[in-house]
Amino acid sequence: GALLLTTDHEEYFGFALEEAERTGLYRIEVRPPPETHLRTKYALKWEAAGRGFFHAVFTKVAEDPSPWPPIRRYPVAHALLEGDLPESLPLRKTPVPLREGVAVFLEVARGEEGAYVLTRVEEEDLVQELLLEVRRSGGGVYAGVSRFGSPLITDGVRQAVAALVRLLEPLGLRVVQDHTGEGLR
Repeated sequence: GALLLTTDHEEYFGFALEEAERTGLYRIEVRPPPETHLRTKYALKWEAAGRGFFHAVFTKVAEDPSPWPPIRRYPVAHALLEGDLPESLPLRKTPVPLREGVAVFLEVARGEEGAYVLTRVEEEDLVQELLLEVRRSGGGVYAGVSRFGSPLITDGVRQAVAALVRLLEPLGLRVVQDHTGEGLR
């Protein structure tokens, strides 16, 4: 396959060309962008602002002899708890150390079904912002990863969910099922 890059940023374009060349993994063709690229909302803005366009096609021609190891994925991390759903969650800007990184509970928003916790998880090779949720469910109270945005369920995400659950316990909730892999109970 090929990767097509169209941008208005000359410095970024040059950086992309240099990095692709440095790897030796790609054939690089600099050429005018396809007509469809010129009709995107970004290209129309660039054109209206009088900016130029830079375009290249990167075609993979070799395999990396030492690729990054794949990111290990886990089943959806969650826990079921019993007790009453708290009216509020005092979590704003709460940093949580992870085994290999940090998570920060940035903001809590109430919804009809419960609360959503905007969470930043910083691991060695991946940074994600995702929504954790605390809501009523058929089995009590669900605390875990929201499907919104399809986050990668990594070891750090599992640890962040476990940390959220541990912060819920002093609010009167008790773990009845642990699916975080972090030994809650």
